[in-house]
Amino acid sequence: MQILFRNGLSLLVILIGYSFPAASKTIHQSTLLSQSWPINHFMTSNEPVLLNNASNTYSLSFPVSDRVMPVSLHLNLHLYNSNKLKATRSQLVIYINDFYVKQFTLDPINSTQKVKFAIAPEYLVNGYNRLTFKVAQHYTDEQCEDWAAPELWTQIDSVKTILTLHYRTKKVQTSLAQLNTLLNDRLGDYNISFLRAGKAITNEYLYWGAVAAQGVKLRLGYVPMHIEEQWVTPYQWPIETKPVNANFNIDPEILKQDAILLGTRQQLKNLLAPEILAEIKGAYLGLFQQDIKKQNFILVISGLNEQQVSKAVKAFSLMRNQFPDSQQTIIKDINFPPKEDLVPWRTIVSGQNYLFSQLGFITQVMNGSHERVKLNITLPADMYATENAMVTLHLNLAYGAAIRKDSVINVLLNGVFNHAIRLKEIDGAHYEDYQIQIPLRDFNPGLNTLTFDSVLTPSEYGKCTFVQRRNLKVTLYADSKISFPKAGQAASLPDLKLLRTTGYPFVKNGKADNTYIQLLNHSPDTIQTAWHFIARLAEFSQTPLFDIEIGLDEQKENRRNLVIIGNDFNHADMFTDAPVSLGQWNRFSYQYKETYHKPEESWFRWVERVVFKDNILPLESIDKPKNIEINQSGGLGKQFLLMSYPSKNKKDGTVLALLAEKENSLYSGFTTLLFSGLWDQMWGDVFIWDRHKKFYSTREGDTFVVGHDNPKLNLIMHFSRHPWQWTLIIVSLLVLASGVIYKLLVRYKQRVHPHVEEDVE
Repeated sequence: MQILFRNGLSLLVILIGYSFPAASKTIHQSTLLSQSWPINHFMTSNEPVLLNNASNTYSLSFPVSDRVMPVSLHLNLHLYNSNKLKATRSQLVIYINDFYVKQFTLDPINSTQKVKFAIAPEYLVNGYNRLTFKVAQHYTDEQCEDWAAPELWTQIDSVKTILTLHYRTKKVQTSLAQLNTLLNDRLGDYNISFLRAGKAITNEYLYWGAVAAQGVKLRLGYVPMHIEEQWVTPYQWPIETKPVNANFNIDPEILKQDAILLGTRQQLKNLLAPEILAEIKGAYLGLFQQDIKKQNFILVISGLNEQQVSKAVKAFSLMRNQFPDSQQTIIKDINFPPKEDLVPWRTIVSGQNYLFSQLGFITQVMNGSHERVKLNITLPADMYATENAMVTLHLNLAYGAAIRKDSVINVLLNGVFNHAIRLKEIDGAHYEDYQIQIPLRDFNPGLNTLTFDSVLTPSEYGKCTFVQRRNLKVTLYADSKISFPKAGQAASLPDLKLLRTTGYPFVKNGKADNTYIQLLNHSPDTIQTAWHFIARLAEFSQTPLFDIEIGLDEQKENRRNLVIIGNDFNHADMFTDAPVSLGQWNRFSYQYKETYHKPEESWFRWVERVVFKDNILPLESIDKPKNIEINQSGGLGKQFLLMSYPSKNKKDGTVLALLAEKENSLYSGFTTLLFSGLWDQMWGDVFIWDRHKKFYSTREGDTFVVGHDNPKLNLIMHFSRHPWQWTLIIVSLLVLASGVIYKLLVRYKQRVHPHVEEDVE
């Protein structure tokens, strides 16, 4: 019996010993997370990857967040190759960060392939990782082969090719120096909660959240941001679940993501541990792990009074460097530079020259595997010049020898061919100040992209000829320059296209001192939308907009532009002058007829046409829609509305309304607008869309011109729109001059020839 007991006990111990590793493994694997992306998510355009010629390479970069530990990367590859390839010589090789990870044959029989394989974590880094596809393609076993034969191609489906990252999250490092590690452009879609301690919503709280949202967004860059605004009440931890040294009296069930806690010391006293409250001795920033989810943080922004909280939230939005290396800090002062007309980062000023390096360009070499380089230029929304104003490129470049004379560099502006540089010297050349002129009118307000696309052909070419391609090189130097003509400041408003490309007129030169954000209600849905809209404006300037004003009050006297956000139409009288009127009865314009009109010709243009008739092109006709208005019941429903119109109370003021029905989520609609590509479709003064990406854009209301700084250009712009006024002025001046000359001649005759009578027939 004793022996049986011992044997049974031994068996039980063995079973327990085996069960513990299994349980441990289960718990360990439960923390393993994954995220998948189609590779076109990391590409500038939604198109397949085409690899042609005998050899070709394509690379893209994808991020791995600093907040995770990668476990593995899986690539589910979908590709198609030519059915004329030679299987014994054609292959595709895949690299991660220049390390070989996989190769396989390009089979002409099985020309559609699906390959799935894992990549070990030691090849991955926290940050950006480079994925490279390299092909060798042949259609014969012989050496006599056309290197650029059209049947040499492989295409990778960028939609079906999926990258899946398996990872575990890391605990948050609670140092303010780590904020740029916690918030950066290497994250995926990012969610953050803004926590409010009290039930009341004040204008001060709305301002704090607006500035904090800008601070988050400016760190994230292009990464989509999602905001959640929450009211939290003090939480009583159950004794059995309360963590040791808990920092917050906040229900962990409502903390699903990173959070920012905003409020004065008095407002937060029931939410914070006494140790943290004791440290709030001024404008305060503190970074902490959440009590349960250590991989998420709570950033406390506080102060002894409202002014100190405002100072602290401004400091958070500005502190985008690796300092200070401490968990908490007190902000004593923020010393801003003297007030001046600041220009947003990398936004050009008319009449000045810029080195390419000042615009973020580095010296680059174009060759067979890297055929194009790009220069990004941001223009102000209200830059206005005459039709003959030119932008001049002063290029410093060099190209290799033994390049065939039909080799060129094509210059494209925003994807459209604009100019060409012919590389005709057989011995190569080095050009200093190679000048190209591009009309200023070809540039768009906001971001413009100049692309230098090289087409390089070797001088020795043909079947059974060794083709040397290593000499096909063009270097474009960063000390090249671009010069802009002197221009004035004038723009036609309202225009949603200017809003989507530059944020104008609600933000200009990094300032929003003429804009007031009015909320129609204080629901979290409306607040989130307003904060995210302000963060979007800050993106255009790449600097926080501390001079923004937001509240539930009516438009301020000193603010020319008004942004109305909400889903409560009890204030229907606010939209009586809008292109779309909402309320019990809704007014909307529908397209009826499209007419073409002869354009109005300015006096300057008429003189040019008369004097230089052979060189002046005729003006194109103008199409003007003739719309009809229908007043009807039924409103937006599940759709959203963005409209802009002139302010009836403010001279040169513009009103922008972002609206939804009461039962519809405005914030959901706004994020759809931002992240689904609909933002880039806006134009005119009315834009309607829904969550299914269906949209309608048109122009309904009147426009007006705002501008200053260059009276000459502004006069030209005015009289080009109203030529009859210029004609009236000229005729009046001629009549006045004729009268004056007549009077002077009469006086001269009376004084010099008083006795001479005029001849009378």
